[in-house]
Amino acid sequence: MEFKEFFNLMKPILNGRANANLVRELVSMITSLDSDIDPSESQKDNTLRAYANGSRELSDDYARSIIECLDYRNFVESINSRDDAIISRLAEDFSSIDASITPENVGEKAADIFIDILHRQAGGGRKSVSSTISNRRYNLKYKYGERLLIETQGSCPNKCGKPLYISRNEKSIPSYEVTVIDGNEAIDDYDNLIALCPDCHNSYSLAPNEDDIEEMIEIKNMLKDREFSEKGLFVLSIEKGIENILENLGGVDYSSLPKLNYDAVKVKDKIYKNDFLLIRKNIENVTSYFLFIDEKLKGMEKENKIHYEELSIQVRLAYLEARKTMNGQEQIYESLVDWLVTKTKQRRDSCEIMISYFVQKCEVFDAITK
Repeated sequence: MEFKEFFNLMKPILNGRANANLVRELVSMITSLDSDIDPSESQKDNTLRAYANGSRELSDDYARSIIECLDYRNFVESINSRDDAIISRLAEDFSSIDASITPENVGEKAADIFIDILHRQAGGGRKSVSSTISNRRYNLKYKYGERLLIETQGSCPNKCGKPLYISRNEKSIPSYEVTVIDGNEAIDDYDNLIALCPDCHNSYSLAPNEDDIEEMIEIKNMLKDREFSEKGLFVLSIEKGIENILENLGGVDYSSLPKLNYDAVKVKDKIYKNDFLLIRKNIENVTSYFLFIDEKLKGMEKENKIHYEELSIQVRLAYLEARKTMNGQEQIYESLVDWLVTKTKQRRDSCEIMISYFVQKCEVFDAITK
């Protein structure tokens, strides 16, 4: 596929301005905000318009400048954050060139196509031999990179032990590669993947023998055992924190609190789609802890330690107060977490989970007007 065709297919996602600005928006979607350079601003309007209408191919230098700061995750999440109708239209348009494309995978498929175009242009118009490998690498990083990075606790688990972060512009940014442990096994299996520093990744991926693979499997198993052990302790501390929060909130004098009327609404219907990080955080918290909190609340109500109606009013009033002075759901959410931390003196992660519970129940955020 040529860039002109890809650009025309992507138009439903873009905002309908002049072609030059649309190209800039498209380039911004596929590049990292932490990069030292911004390729979206490095070309003149006439040049970008020529790229868009096909009168000129992407230059190899420009394609390489984009590849240098690729951000696969940013592109996929930018698509996935759009309205369902736009995503469906995009998937329908792309399905004319790949019947396997659906609304669920159009973000990743479109990213793969764009990266393939960039690699081909960076190679002077020839199909790049490494293009398919690069697409797979970005795909794996998007799907598993964050979890694999957490698993290593920020250090290369191979013998070098180098940090998997580098400092740039006074920020710490990840510097690692997702490495397939055994090429004869499924490459899309989390248990067959590990995060290594770029040097160890390049060295290991070149030609691992059976001993190398066995040693890497042992390292992976050690990381998994450590994560499982620490996760158990983390869950216990979270649950204890939630119990303490409920006990602290249960001691409030509710006699002066007003009665409020509102309807329960699901998380996904209360947070704007472009706030995908906030949606993801709340859904993860609710999925993991909603039933635990619900059971604790029921038990404490039976023991007359807490009254849910009064508790919900307290949280609802805190939300309404925050809404008066703050713009944006992320800011309101964080302010409510701060409020709960101050009020209960409990861990912030426990307080985040409690606020997510109240988002799901009904006290925080209202249904978005369709």
